[in-house]
Amino acid sequence: MRRLVLLPEEGLETSLGFPLREGTYLIGRSQGCDILIGDRSVSRRHARLTLTGADVQLFDLGSVNGTFVGGFRVDRTQISAGQCVRFGQAPFRLVWRLSDVASEPCEDEATDRRPSRCLAKEISGLTPAQRRVHALLLEGLSELQIARQLNVSANTVHTHVKAVYRQLDVNTRAQLLSRTITTIQQLTRSPGDSFPPM
Repeated sequence: MRRLVLLPEEGLETSLGFPLREGTYLIGRSQGCDILIGDRSVSRRHARLTLTGADVQLFDLGSVNGTFVGGFRVDRTQISAGQCVRFGQAPFRLVWRLSDVASEPCEDEATDRRPSRCLAKEISGLTPAQRRVHALLLEGLSELQIARQLNVSANTVHTHVKAVYRQLDVNTRAQLLSRTITTIQQLTRSPGDSFPPM
């Protein structure tokens, strides 16, 4: 299932960004914000993001350092996947993700058998940059496409891909996809279900 994610650009400390569901999100430095950004250029209550279906509205809440979309300061605007958004000096990109399941919260890790929890444990040893590359690999992007999307060199992406493969004990993208699908099937299967072998 596709889901919109507010993904920090390279250099910000995060794992997989902020998955968005339908609703309203307060963005800022305050602990009461839905999307907490620990950058000093971000106001305590900086902006509000409202998601209704695929429609995403962004409202600046009178922040000191401004909210920018595509390099232009905005008070209120509609944004779409692929656009760059900057809160003060903190850059983000709104993207569609197929593989953001690992970022969902869990109430009880001991009994939670959702694929998201198992996948989160599998990638817990990866750096934030490696997790972003992992997510894009699962979407089917080539290393060159990943490099362009993350605005890094192809060599950097290749190094991250090798680290992801090493961490997950696979040698190819096909093995990575197979492992992920098998994990999801095993965890979503009811006791009487059977799946054809892959």
